[in-house]
Amino acid sequence: MTPEPQVVTPESAFEEAIVDAVRDLVREARCGCVVVPKFGLDVALFIGTERGAFARFLEVKVYAAGRLAGVGFGTPGGAGPQVELLLNTDSDLRIVDDTIRWVLADATRPRGSARYALFDSRAARAAAMGEVRRGKQNNLRIGALAKGYMPWTDLLQELRRFLFAPVEPPTNDQRDAAQAKGAPRLT
Repeated sequence: MTPEPQVVTPESAFEEAIVDAVRDLVREARCGCVVVPKFGLDVALFIGTERGAFARFLEVKVYAAGRLAGVGFGTPGGAGPQVELLLNTDSDLRIVDDTIRWVLADATRPRGSARYALFDSRAARAAAMGEVRRGKQNNLRIGALAKGYMPWTDLLQELRRFLFAPVEPPTNDQRDAAQAKGAPRLT
């Protein structure tokens, strides 16, 4: 297992730790994977398995109290792929739920504590300070995300689930739940 990083600031250091952790998870899963940092979002993964290839994207954020109770996303001028992503409706964001996650480290909390979060784009938009808009600095409210904080080992487990869910055949419970929601039968 990848050890918890000693430091998570600046954000590039946490991004590097996440890329290293993801590469370790891919090695453990014994599947082909191409990791491409800075592919629109912070990290792109293209994973090849016997069931086919699929993509995963991570947006990495670090809260270091640089902004009171918030961490910025996009450019200071309100542009960038994160802003464009979060301008979509909930139903459109559901489309990317299987492929995009946001990873947050709270550098104001001590190493070894619950200070990491993994969340989807709908949760990111819900945590935004005010409305997500072009032309202004957009921020995530840390208070809205802190309730989902977890320790490093739990973050790695959640990352593993997110990265490799399509690799593992669905369980009978997953098939039944999907069918109950009116989804096509999972095979």
